[in-house]
Amino acid sequence: SARAYVLSGRSNAGSSLSEAEAAEADMQEALRLDPVNDINLRTFAQVLIGQNRMEEALERARQAVALNPSSPWNRQALGDVLYRMERWDEAAAPLARACELVRSQTACAFHAVALVMTRHADEARVAAEHAASLPESDQGTYNLACYHALMGQRDQALRLLRRSLELGPLDADETVSDTALASLL
Repeated sequence: SARAYVLSGRSNAGSSLSEAEAAEADMQEALRLDPVNDINLRTFAQVLIGQNRMEEALERARQAVALNPSSPWNRQALGDVLYRMERWDEAAAPLARACELVRSQTACAFHAVALVMTRHADEARVAAEHAASLPESDQGTYNLACYHALMGQRDQALRLLRRSLELGPLDADETVSDTALASLL
């Protein structure tokens, strides 16, 4: 179990450094050592997202949720995969649950973005207002910027993007979607 934990952490770091093959090999080994660990499954889903292997990532994220449905991070990972697959209606439910469980700006703003994509503007506004009331984070303000960009609120989106950069640098795998910001160009 301890070795699986170390491999999972190393894989997550390798995934961020674009060492996809090594990250995948580490995750395969971690899952062999500890096959019913939801954190390993969630991490493997993130590694697979980085490789654009969405169907496999979806399977791993669903397994993580099945093993630990009370984990907001598992719910957020599942919502992330579904969002990236442009299955926004399906993404909204796990993202709503993640927001409910963790009450973080990141999860709640991500939920607001998914609601915009499902054309539930009123619900999205409520979710975004809730997210804005929570403690700021770099990723959370980025997600709020995406929400405002999608809603056509350019000035607010740009202000939040600047604030996100002030709070800290984002990795590419932490962002909701650069396409959500396309209207700002």
